[in-house]
Amino acid sequence: MLKILKPFVLIVFSVIFFLMFTSTFHQIEEKLITLKILKFLLSIFLALGISFFLFKRKLINKNLIFLLLSGLLIALFVRLRLILTIEAPLKSDFVMMFNTANDWLSGNREAFHKSYYNFAVFNIPFTIYLAFFIKYLGGLLSIKVMNVLWSVGIVFFIYKITKKLFNPQAAIIALFVAALFPPFVVYTAILTNQTISIFFIMMGLYFLICKKQLIYCALFIGLGHIFRPIGTVFILAILAYFIIHFLNHRKIFTKNNIKVLLVSSLKIMIPFHLIMIVISGLFLFFNITKNTLYDNPAPSYKLLVGLNPERTGQWNKNDADLLKQNNFLDFERLAKQKITERTDKKLEVLNLFEEKFKLMWGKPDEVFFWANYNSSSKKAITNYFWLTILFFCFCFTISKKPFALGTNTLLIFIALLGFVTAYIFIEVQTRYRYEIYPLFVIFSGPGVVIIVNYIKNKLAFDNNQIN
Repeated sequence: MLKILKPFVLIVFSVIFFLMFTSTFHQIEEKLITLKILKFLLSIFLALGISFFLFKRKLINKNLIFLLLSGLLIALFVRLRLILTIEAPLKSDFVMMFNTANDWLSGNREAFHKSYYNFAVFNIPFTIYLAFFIKYLGGLLSIKVMNVLWSVGIVFFIYKITKKLFNPQAAIIALFVAALFPPFVVYTAILTNQTISIFFIMMGLYFLICKKQLIYCALFIGLGHIFRPIGTVFILAILAYFIIHFLNHRKIFTKNNIKVLLVSSLKIMIPFHLIMIVISGLFLFFNITKNTLYDNPAPSYKLLVGLNPERTGQWNKNDADLLKQNNFLDFERLAKQKITERTDKKLEVLNLFEEKFKLMWGKPDEVFFWANYNSSSKKAITNYFWLTILFFCFCFTISKKPFALGTNTLLIFIALLGFVTAYIFIEVQTRYRYEIYPLFVIFSGPGVVIIVNYIKNKLAFDNNQIN
């Protein structure tokens, strides 16, 4: 099975990473194209130079624990420094959730009984999380400090997963990329539910890939899902991973083999849904809301927005007003009519998909807008940092002798493909890349190692020829 899938997956993602790279390169604003090329090459040489230094002196093999601790301390320092030096304002949904948390703490038991939370039930757990910190740990600063800890935890799990999938060299590279990548740092100053969600999902992947603990994996992905509903993509990826693993290793379709597949699937599905059911039950019991976390009264909204050609699939006032000004049944009826109208002209839809792909994966991350952090130098560094990550992801997939593409690695590819496909159709924001960045960082590590080893082998061969 893997013999068929391996070349197919590598070809597909070579194309995807290449298109992301070219889109990003095209949308970086520079006065001169030669200056843009020089800055990109400088970022590549810097990454390779640091890696050569670590590899040549065998620092990674001799001082693995020291480098791990150094990377985590650097991650902690830059994040703490950021939240203590910039004051990111609350915007959009973030201010709504923060104000609702304060309102609920003041004794208003109807705080969640509003149209926003009828539509966005999934934001109630994070709002209660905010209320806990406001009441017991001092408020806004304590929430941001906790964001720092969640973010450093994400860096740690990226390291552990990369080490398991590839080797210590790739893991250390991924560690320092995750520690210093500006969006990972700056998002800690913003009250987005993504940070805590990513932490739990990465922890879930850690328990699956590194510990083979299916129940813990599902529980932690479930926890991540209740803070931001992206866990379903990972659950579906894991189920696909199980099926591929089954087909690859089970030559005979016996009852016992099928039973193993079903039991593994249930160990993922039951704990994941148990988290959802328990939290939903608590909401209903304490009259926090009349809806469960499964409720999605306007399932067509994200698709409606994503198919809006005038705004290239981004949030827009017209579609938002359609939701606000109608009850959910009328909205669904009107939304489906508009979706049908927007998909009638197939060529225009294909053009929209192309533009959305460029916007989602090539446009500069809007993290600095959300943080109100107007640093042109930091924005430029972020753009070239992201471009460099994509370059090394591309190097990983096109290598003639890549690391063994086992089912564990395939799992990450499947999850990433799920997100890439979803954002072709639904609403896009570059802020949504935040929850997917860890997957790219994981692949960038071995990409660097492949290039470093190639150059070292080439130099060694040339030296032998001269001698």
